[in-house]
Amino acid sequence: MHKAIAFLVLFTCVIQRVCAQSTKLISATRQDWSGGVAGHSGSRFTFSIEFSGYNEEPIPDTIWIGKKPVPLFIKGKAKPEIVNTRRISSNETIRFIITTSIAHDAFGDHSPYASPLPREVNHTIPIQYKGVALLSYRYKGSEKYFEIRKFSTILPPMNYP
Repeated sequence: MHKAIAFLVLFTCVIQRVCAQSTKLISATRQDWSGGVAGHSGSRFTFSIEFSGYNEEPIPDTIWIGKKPVPLFIKGKAKPEIVNTRRISSNETIRFIITTSIAHDAFGDHSPYASPLPREVNHTIPIQYKGVALLSYRYKGSEKYFEIRKFSTILPPMNYP
């Protein structure tokens, strides 16, 4: 009888742990920018996304902003000059803070203000989504997705001389 109760308690704990996995958007912001006499412009995005209850660490690899893919380079796992993602962990929670910029002018991805793209990126959106951004991440060898529905706009825009 005691073995059955112990098994049920253990089984319930395992089920709760598996079911307790969550991916949560902490914040998402956009701030437009322009600068220089040439009139370059773009948008800076910051996303804070929290994973909790996972028994294996999820690894974000790309964030799609609209139809534009931005590869993610996590601090400590990439060269310092191309890092656009920080990882913060505590207990069973891992938070990734993603900061990137997209140029809207003739420079496009070659703008000095745009995030670097040192590796090839698949430019085909993996799934249809209605939000403003889509995070793709790897978990236990599978590609998973998290849709970001909206972001807050930071005003006023940044204007560089």
